[in-house]
Amino acid sequence: MMALTPVSINIALTNRCNYSCRFCFGHLHGQEHHFHIKRVLELPGLLKKAGCEKITFEGGEPLLSPYLNPLLYESKKVGLITCVVTNGSLISREWLMVMGNYTDWIGISIDSKHDEIEKWLGRGGKGHTEMVKKAAILCHEFGIRLKVNTVVTSVNYREDLTDLIIELRPDRRKAFQVLKIKGENDKGFDELEITDDQFREFIELNSRVIESGIDLVPEFNHDMDGSYIMILPDGHFFNKIRESYVVGENSIFEVGVQKALEQVEWREDRFLARGGFYDFSNITKKEVIQHG
Repeated sequence: MMALTPVSINIALTNRCNYSCRFCFGHLHGQEHHFHIKRVLELPGLLKKAGCEKITFEGGEPLLSPYLNPLLYESKKVGLITCVVTNGSLISREWLMVMGNYTDWIGISIDSKHDEIEKWLGRGGKGHTEMVKKAAILCHEFGIRLKVNTVVTSVNYREDLTDLIIELRPDRRKAFQVLKIKGENDKGFDELEITDDQFREFIELNSRVIESGIDLVPEFNHDMDGSYIMILPDGHFFNKIRESYVVGENSIFEVGVQKALEQVEWREDRFLARGGFYDFSNITKKEVIQHG
């Protein structure tokens, strides 16, 4: 079998979160035993040796994990591009003054410019929109590349976020068709679900942002099937196959990265087709680390 190239890998660092998003599939119910931390700091080095170039820490809310900062440090030490996907509520100047040099990208989600919609969706209480604006300003100030994500649901697929996105000035802009994962978010999913045509309506409505030099990368449900490389803290890969998570039988500590990855049906062609490989680099950040 041809060796797989895990260029970009997501680590589900924790399933704890301070938000309660209705569409969230990061609880990983039934997989709590995989959140061991004995060897988690070895992951960046092993993944780098296997060909990884970029590592993304997600959750839950990764800033709630005491291992995020050490993992960011280890990742930069071995030469990886780093990304933290967060709801943004814990991003602060104080944290960035400590960890900014080790963080190349920050991904923040915003689904609406109306706080009442965000609140109904479960993105904290009031004020999520203004909080994201402040976090974006901090990212630009500290030379961190910004990715802005939107989950498109029945309550926002007709909303034009163009002006808000232009104000945030992201380096990467993604929109996700709300995705059902059995055992994660299937309760009440029917009131959030949208069709492919409704998702296309959102993309068309928001495509004006491209005129400002900001690409809009859409991900339909079928684009996400088997196209992400995700790993649990104890070294087991997992993936979304159809409407369920599949967790590999062995960890990378037992059988190595390649054999562990083969157990979860990761599709490199789908990874490339959804635009998973792009310009990860952060030249400004590299210069800060080299000279700082």
